[in-house]
Amino acid sequence: MTLMPITLINILYAILLTSITGAIFTVLFVVAGRVLERMGFLHIRYELLKVVAFFYLCPVAYLFLKLFEMEIGYGKLFNPTPFITGVSIMGMQLWCMGVVLGICCLCYDLYRLKRQYREVFECKKWVQELFSKVEKELGVVSANVQLCQSYHAKIPCLVGIRKPKIILPVEAYDEETLRMILLHELIHYKQKDVMLKRITFCILIIHFFNPVAWLLFCQVQKQSEYVCDYRATRCAGDIRLYVRSLMLVADEDKWFSVLSSQLYERKHDLVKRINKMRETCKVKKRSKWSVAFVLAIVVLTSNMSVYAASQVGVDAYLDWYEETDVMLTEQMQEPMKYEEIISYGTESSVVTVVADMEQATRDSTSINWTVNNNVKMCTPYFSCEKGDRITIAVVVEPTDVNITVGLERSDGMKVSIYGKESIMHTFTLPYGGSWRVFVQNQSGETITAEGCYIR
Repeated sequence: MTLMPITLINILYAILLTSITGAIFTVLFVVAGRVLERMGFLHIRYELLKVVAFFYLCPVAYLFLKLFEMEIGYGKLFNPTPFITGVSIMGMQLWCMGVVLGICCLCYDLYRLKRQYREVFECKKWVQELFSKVEKELGVVSANVQLCQSYHAKIPCLVGIRKPKIILPVEAYDEETLRMILLHELIHYKQKDVMLKRITFCILIIHFFNPVAWLLFCQVQKQSEYVCDYRATRCAGDIRLYVRSLMLVADEDKWFSVLSSQLYERKHDLVKRINKMRETCKVKKRSKWSVAFVLAIVVLTSNMSVYAASQVGVDAYLDWYEETDVMLTEQMQEPMKYEEIISYGTESSVVTVVADMEQATRDSTSINWTVNNNVKMCTPYFSCEKGDRITIAVVVEPTDVNITVGLERSDGMKVSIYGKESIMHTFTLPYGGSWRVFVQNQSGETITAEGCYIR
């Protein structure tokens, strides 16, 4: 692993927090979806799953913690210790292995899908005309959707995102049955189900260790079919005709791709889908205000739960950091003693740059700087008293480059040391006043300095 400790910990913690956030939203939104379904809003249940997918991809909780890191984590959040770094390296290696395996499965499924339907041909003219009528009926502007047939297709399906295709088996369907098939597949296209299935598969690759992510994946597979059946029966106007069409095209397909939308997948699912359609048709819709109330409750509960879980995670990390901080001090202490250098002023060839930091205090602040040659990167000034002890710990890359690290007072007085690789030193301030931490690079190349200072 070439990633520096703080970067490694941040990446791993961002993944874990995002996974926890997604899990909380999944559980609460699935429960809310069942309530909404009983209120006659099956389609809203499916839309909620799309919202959940967003929280698995966007690290909302992590960004919140980084924004308020000083107030919540007291400047110690995501700081490394040897033990935390070792666990993070092991965790990242296991995660990378799982992601690579998931990507291989995704590529293999895409390869099989492409190979399965590589030989397609155009449908008959009357079928194309019926397809155009159904498009207009649904209001689908789908000049990119191609209708074709394949000898390899056993059941109708929709494949592809950039160039979507509705692929029909080489079967002699009557016009009514064919209309139901086209209704179903075009509704899948209109709902962008193929794209959502691929997104949730990617979520599964990233969060493969999270059992609730698998629940989301299964829910998307099922609910996309339920909602499609619901909308298709409303367009068809006759549930019996639609069910008859399902029975006519029913054929157990041993090869099933999670990256396509198929009219019929497995025989044991057919009874569930028919029962779901009958139940949905019998449900009387409630007021939209009741839907808004349910959604408001679930959003409020979700946000509170995510905040509480994040705070628990922060407290656990800070406790973990405090318990292993002694190990950090012991490991980073150099056998040699750094020689403190007291100087005044700045070389004319050195450019001073004040880092853009959310908040700098004398207590603790994280450092993650890229310092060009002949540049002195500084924190903002903070107030100190004579005799205050400030520890600066930074990891420098490249490891063979020497830099200057220290403290500078507002009048130009500097107390510094010269070192490379892992630098840790405690300064005792000779005078009070306004001081700031600095890293000065005159090595001839750009370096990165990652660490923190602690009072």
